[in-house]
Amino acid sequence: GKPITRWLPYFSVSDVDASIARALALGGQVALTARTIPIGRVAAVTDAEKAVIGLVRSSIGDPDDDTTRPAAGRVVWTELPSNNPVQAARFYREVTGLTPVDVARRGGTYTMMKSGTIERAGIFRSPDPLWSTAWLTHFGVADLAGAVERTKALGGKVLLPHSPDLLEGTMAVITDPDGAILVLQKIGA
Repeated sequence: GKPITRWLPYFSVSDVDASIARALALGGQVALTARTIPIGRVAAVTDAEKAVIGLVRSSIGDPDDDTTRPAAGRVVWTELPSNNPVQAARFYREVTGLTPVDVARRGGTYTMMKSGTIERAGIFRSPDPLWSTAWLTHFGVADLAGAVERTKALGGKVLLPHSPDLLEGTMAVITDPDGAILVLQKIGA
C-alpha cells in the first residue's frame, strides 16, 4: 500500500530513552527506534490512540523562543484532537515533561501543554470519534484565502475551509498532495 505521510512534531525532552520507557509503560509504542544523529538523540512514539510524536534531545540546544515566535512561513502551533483528552494529557505530561493546564474554550475544555509559562501545544476532544488521532501542525500564513487557493492549485485538498465557525475564520485544514494533514493559520492583522 501507499505509505502514510504526516507532519511530525518533535518535543524536546531531557532523556529520549527515559521518555520512551514512560511511553511504553503508559500503553504507547515505539514508532522509530531511538538513534543518535548529528544534532542529538531522536525517536518517535505513539500514544494509546496511535498518534505519533517525535522526541529529541538536541546536542546543540533548543531553539530560542524569541527567534521562533509565530510568523508567516513558520510552524506556529501543534495540537492533538483526542477521543480521551484527559488520558492524552497524562501521557504527554509523563513522556514530554510538559504541564497540562485546562482552560475553558468555546466548545469545551482545551488543555494547554506548558513548559513553565510558555504554551507549547494543545489537546482537545476530537469533534468526531471516528477520525484517526494525529497531531495537527499549524503553519502561519499572511494571506489565508490566497494560501487555500494555492493549496488547490498545487494539488492539495481543503478538508475544512476557513469560515467564521473555524476559529473566527483564521484557519483552514488542508492536505498536501501526498495526503499529509496540516493547518493554515492566519498570522497578523
